[in-house]
Amino acid sequence: MPHSSGGGSHGGGFHGGSGFRGGRTGGGVNRSHISTRPFAGAHKYYYYDRNRIKYLYSDGTYDNQTLKVSFIIAILAFLSIFAGIMLPFLSELNNEKIDSQFDVGIVIEDNANVLGDTDEIYEAFEAFYEETGIVPSLVTLNKSSWVDTYGSSFKKCAYDAYVYRFTDEYHWLIVYSVDDNNAENFVWEGMQGVNTDPVLTQGATEAFGKRLHRNFESSEYSVDEAVVEAFNYFTPRVLRGFIDSQSWGLVLFMLALFVFCIVGFVLAIVRTDKLKGAKLWQQGYREISCEDCGRACIVGVDRECRFCGAQVPRH
Repeated sequence: MPHSSGGGSHGGGFHGGSGFRGGRTGGGVNRSHISTRPFAGAHKYYYYDRNRIKYLYSDGTYDNQTLKVSFIIAILAFLSIFAGIMLPFLSELNNEKIDSQFDVGIVIEDNANVLGDTDEIYEAFEAFYEETGIVPSLVTLNKSSWVDTYGSSFKKCAYDAYVYRFTDEYHWLIVYSVDDNNAENFVWEGMQGVNTDPVLTQGATEAFGKRLHRNFESSEYSVDEAVVEAFNYFTPRVLRGFIDSQSWGLVLFMLALFVFCIVGFVLAIVRTDKLKGAKLWQQGYREISCEDCGRACIVGVDRECRFCGAQVPRH
């Protein structure tokens, strides 16, 4: 059955179509806590830095090679997830013409008497049909002809306008309505058959709908000129595909998350590079100063001072 491809109203802005899919991602990374001060659950590590012995505390281990391997695995995992999320959106690009079969061709009904030269509309609609295989149509209404039946639900009015006129799912109907005594106070809705979905994607109808609505709001265009301009812009671009704003937001979010993770990994690798030689502090170790050169040594580790070669006490 047909469904909305978007619409809008005077002063109310454009709204997107219905039935779009979405997704979400989530996850976390377990990281070792590293500090220069002791904390609960931490192991003490030591390493030599120039003439001094320095200490760090961690609830993990210092394995720089493992960290780098984890870094590579994380990148590959992210790229796989990113590709999986974006594949449905990217599949909307570079579409092919639809092999349509329909009972009724292009329909233009000006019940509200707001259209000027319908010949130009026909030309624009025929060009769109030749490009896509989708049959565009346009119906204008006065508000008084539908408000008693549908109330504020103009989308339901547009739906019934489609199923009343077409028995196929290859049409794209735009229904435009004005108040009887105020042509500027308009409302419009697009209805597309389900067989048009491969071409009239969320991104495509969003791009078209925003342009058409802007034209309707502009004093530079009459109603027929607004429709013709939107179709003349849209037709040569539609099969190339469009990515909608929701998808772009997801892309930017994923890229920001990716950069954040990359920076975190790089900082962790840089931080642990100097800790390659860090060793676990064992019970019984103690730090003393060499009696000959005064530099730091560790009883229980050093047999002689690594700076001057003097003997270090065993205990």
